Amino acid sequence: MRLAAELTFVLCAIGVVAVLLMGRSPRPLPAQAPAPIVDRAALRADLRAIVREELAAATPAVPEPPREERPAEPRMAAPRVASAAHDQAADLVARRAAARRWRAEDMLALRGLLDRMSGEERAEILATLVPAINQGTIRVEPGVGSPF
Repeated sequence: MRLAAELTFVLCAIGVVAVLLMGRSPRPLPAQAPAPIVDRAALRADLRAIVREELAAATPAVPEPPREERPAEPRMAAPRVASAAHDQAADLVARRAAARRWRAEDMLALRGLLDRMSGEERAEILATLVPAINQGTIRVEPGVGSPF
C-alpha cells in the first residue's frame, strides 16, 4: 500500500517537472455546457401545430356544395311483387337444395335469372343459396367454378 502511494507521488512529480520544462502551464479541460432542459409537452404541442399548418396549406379547400332543402314527400311503400325471374330462381334453388347438388347448368340458369332481377330480389336469392352451399346442404359439383 505504501509503495502505491509513493509511486503515485513520483508520477505526479514527474508530470509537474515535465510541464515546467516545457514552459507552459497545463490547460484546464473545457467545461461542458449543461444539457438544455426540454419541455416535452410544449415540444409536442409545437410539432402538432406545425403539422396542422402544413396539412392545411397542402390540402386545397373544397367548397361544400350548396344544399337544396326540399320538404320530404311522404311516400307510400308499394307492395312488393316478385318478378317472374325471382320466382324461377327461388324454385331453382329449392329444387337444387332438395337434390343437394349444384351443377354447371344450374349456375348458367341462375346467372340469366339474376340479370333480370332487382337488387333486393338478387340479395334474397343469394341469401338463401350461399348459406346452403357454405353449410354443405348444396354441394357444388367439381368444375362448376363460381356457383352464380
